[in-house]
Amino acid sequence: MSSFSDILDEVGGFEIPKQMEKFLHREPPPSTSDQTLSYFAYSYELAFGHLAGAIRDRWHSNGLMQAPLFYLARHSIELHLKWAIEEFESYSGEKSRECGHNLLALWGELQKQQFDLADLPGRDDSWGKHVDKLIKHIHNIDPKGDSFRYPHSIGGKLFAYTRIEFEGLVRAHNHVTGYCGASLDVLGEYRDCYY
Repeated sequence: MSSFSDILDEVGGFEIPKQMEKFLHREPPPSTSDQTLSYFAYSYELAFGHLAGAIRDRWHSNGLMQAPLFYLARHSIELHLKWAIEEFESYSGEKSRECGHNLLALWGELQKQQFDLADLPGRDDSWGKHVDKLIKHIHNIDPKGDSFRYPHSIGGKLFAYTRIEFEGLVRAHNHVTGYCGASLDVLGEYRDCYY
């Protein structure tokens, strides 16, 4: 029977250091922009794009990557919604309600900020209606943002298995994040024209 040390030796190249090396360091950020929602939204969007690109050709044979890729896409979408809401809040002066990780509630807050408070036109545009359907679809499958992070609820109930279509996920991510970005572009133009 092998001892733990024997197994460790077999791993090869893996050594336990004499002392634990810290790899997380609290320090001032390189730039103040490194701690903004826009920075985080773009970072997660970029990470999603890189991971999706890396696993695209192996998607059907690599089920292990479906849940992490979905979760990365969902978190990127959440950050984009929160970033857009934050920008509209700074324009309207109206604070939004706390929505946590609820994409449907965040989407509702963005629409409220855009159309009711900022008085931007376009509530019935076809792209917005499409994004609305995408967010409702994601929300219906993963309302709390936990069914792709864990196999079961806190109470131990298994989440329903969900197969993810790669291209649909990529398109949905791009539509929602793109809509948020376009909303901010429109807000920027609106500010420039009217103020």
